[in-house]
Amino acid sequence: MNWPDDFIVFRNKGYVFIKCRHCRKIFKIFRSRLNQGRGQFCSKICTQKFHSKRMAGKKNPNYKNALIQKKCLTCSNEFKTFLSINSNYCSNKCRQTDHGNKIKAEKHPNWKGGIGKKSYPYEFNEKLKESMRKRDGHRCQKCFIHQSKLKRKLDVHHIDGNKGNLSPQNLISLCESCHIKLERNNGKTNLATGLY
Repeated sequence: MNWPDDFIVFRNKGYVFIKCRHCRKIFKIFRSRLNQGRGQFCSKICTQKFHSKRMAGKKNPNYKNALIQKKCLTCSNEFKTFLSINSNYCSNKCRQTDHGNKIKAEKHPNWKGGIGKKSYPYEFNEKLKESMRKRDGHRCQKCFIHQSKLKRKLDVHHIDGNKGNLSPQNLISLCESCHIKLERNNGKTNLATGLY
């Protein structure tokens, strides 16, 4: 590699004295490193500073100086954004509001007709759930796996989907996997076809 004359200060058999390309401090480096095209800087800090100056502003290939004028999708206010960012919202608040409106209620993939907001009655407690698990022999009523082979307790599911109906005939013990599959089927249990 050809180096500028003011770059190499002194040559010796095994090493060379060189001026740092950033701070111009003289330092010693092995000739083999110099032949590999390395050893232009006295430290990592000088390397970083040199490259950050060399790649700053318009010299950087990713530089996009353009500030563009856009209209916020939520509040319709005019705002400026960099071309590289290309935002559609003037603030995080507007972005969150718009995103919330897009997936609200019926538009959300997990929407079940508003039944999710109903809370469970006070009587649907751990004591009732445990009595249902015991009644079912601590086994999932779909795949018949025992609770001891699971990482958590069996879920207690309302067969008719009504959270207020706490009669034992309406409650059934399910493992998490079977319960999730059932809930994906709108929570309706069909005992004739094997739950779901």
